[in-house]
Amino acid sequence: MALRSATGGASAGQNPATPPPELRFTERMSGFVSHVARYRLTGPAAQTKRFEAGWARGRDDGTEIKFVLTIRVENLDAQLARPDTAAVVTGTVVAPALSPHALTVVQGRFQLLVHDPDHVETWNMIYDLQLLSRSGEQFRLHGFKVLHQRPGLKAWRDTTTLFVEVTSDRPPTRLVGIMRLTASDLARQVRTMRVLHVRSRRRRAQLLSAFLKRFAYSLIRIYGGPLDEAARFPYPPEAGSWVPPTLERFPPTVVPEVHWRDAGKQWHSSSSPSPEAGLCLTRYHRGSKGPVMLAPGFGMAAGSFLTPTIKPNLVEFLVDCDYDVWLFDYRASIYLKRAASSPFTLDDIATGDWFDGVAKVRQLVRRDDDTDVTVQVVAHCVGSVTLLMALLAGMQGVRSAVCSQFLTHPRTSSFNLLKAHLRVSKLLQLTGAHYVQPPKRRGLLTYALDLALRAVPIGREERCGLAVCRWINAVYGLTHRHDQLNDATHRALVDEFGVSGLDAFNHIALMMRNRKALNSHRQDVYLPGIDRLNIPIHFLIGASNHIFFPPGSYETMQWLQENGPGTYTSTYLPEYAHLDGMVGRNAVTDVYPEILAHLNRTQRTTRRPAGPTP
Repeated sequence: MALRSATGGASAGQNPATPPPELRFTERMSGFVSHVARYRLTGPAAQTKRFEAGWARGRDDGTEIKFVLTIRVENLDAQLARPDTAAVVTGTVVAPALSPHALTVVQGRFQLLVHDPDHVETWNMIYDLQLLSRSGEQFRLHGFKVLHQRPGLKAWRDTTTLFVEVTSDRPPTRLVGIMRLTASDLARQVRTMRVLHVRSRRRRAQLLSAFLKRFAYSLIRIYGGPLDEAARFPYPPEAGSWVPPTLERFPPTVVPEVHWRDAGKQWHSSSSPSPEAGLCLTRYHRGSKGPVMLAPGFGMAAGSFLTPTIKPNLVEFLVDCDYDVWLFDYRASIYLKRAASSPFTLDDIATGDWFDGVAKVRQLVRRDDDTDVTVQVVAHCVGSVTLLMALLAGMQGVRSAVCSQFLTHPRTSSFNLLKAHLRVSKLLQLTGAHYVQPPKRRGLLTYALDLALRAVPIGREERCGLAVCRWINAVYGLTHRHDQLNDATHRALVDEFGVSGLDAFNHIALMMRNRKALNSHRQDVYLPGIDRLNIPIHFLIGASNHIFFPPGSYETMQWLQENGPGTYTSTYLPEYAHLDGMVGRNAVTDVYPEILAHLNRTQRTTRRPAGPTP
């Protein structure tokens, strides 16, 4: 079998009948373990809390654990090609809390670098050992090191800290803690590295060097930031290019049905919105519980509720719960690029798009049912505040609503307030711009922009290697906690953001400065209509939302409860920020049931059986 090094050179003189090159080395680590109750795990940082608690208690109690392991990479070529290739582990584990004698590793596996799809920019080193005591008791030691992309030289701590859990059914055992590799341990480990089954000393040196270089290169990619993502900013799709996907989990009867409105306010039906569309409704028609409209945030699209990187997404979840789901793309949607690039304010969305969108859904569902129809709404961010503005302005036909994050009394970050008071969007308009969007092609300008955006304030735990997050943070404020996203969703954000109109930014900034929903002419025309908010409304409040702070949501609720005739409830999301409540990897268990509970309490069951639109 021809062997190749990391640079692709063939192994000269290698006998095809001999085994492939094998790497063998010895690793020593020690630490402390103890009994600790389970923690709820939500991300790379929180993932290690109970292990730290176990280590601290074990240190105080003196319950030490140590091991000496021999790790055999049986096919070094395969390891160089795929760093997650499993190696064989033998050796002993000393843990007096489990046995007075050393435990023998009867079966062991080690993986050097395994990508963690559940956490953003995270890789693990994994140890999985089956242990046997002299008296025949069996234990399992599972250990992992967390390599998480972040600024600074954190590689030493991450690659030398092993989080361990030792379990057994008989006797019932669960010990957790931390083991660490010291500098002297590492030096001893490197000295034990040997390449076997290769006669040439030079070739052995080349293979060992290739392995060490491959590992070092991986660390540079992890801790230096993925260079292929530098300056990769979001860019909206071409107008009319979006085709709504079918829901693969459901029968063929659940097919998207598109209705869009042109500049002359005429409605059309087609398989996708036209480049001329200024408003779009996409229906996933299945259930008998009545229509639910989903409205996205600013500079995004309703397709964000269809993100394929979480299963199920919100559309699939609601269709599965027997609802008639309508995606509502108003004029700020990146799928309606021409409309989104045109001048408009939040008043145009509230008193124009919402009125027309709700009326059209009622008309189409009434055609199906031959009855009068009201709708339910799940609205996020600008979709949320403009829905409230529309209701305050007298819009009819909404039976109940779930409003997420941006309400009528916004409180925002110091950085966003600074931009609002400096009238940044107005200054941009003086240059002749009507909207902002990131540069489409990479070049010197985009790299310079990316470098400048790194200076915008952001929490230490929220820094990452993607330019899209730096763009989002600078333009809107960071929309998510990275701990709440899986890696695929994080990388998909580049397709979820795009063009943003400056007139709308001016209007949002006006509301931020005045801390309440005003019209674009600074007039208080919405809040006096509080008697019109006589419907059940449920609010989603992210504790870590640094775009719209929770106190603003609570002020809105207090204002409503003191003056409004409706029923107002809320869900406080202690581990969520802004957008991650809709697209987080745990949203289906943490957030979607809260939305569903409110919709179920206020839904209208029709007599129509589930099925396609006539």
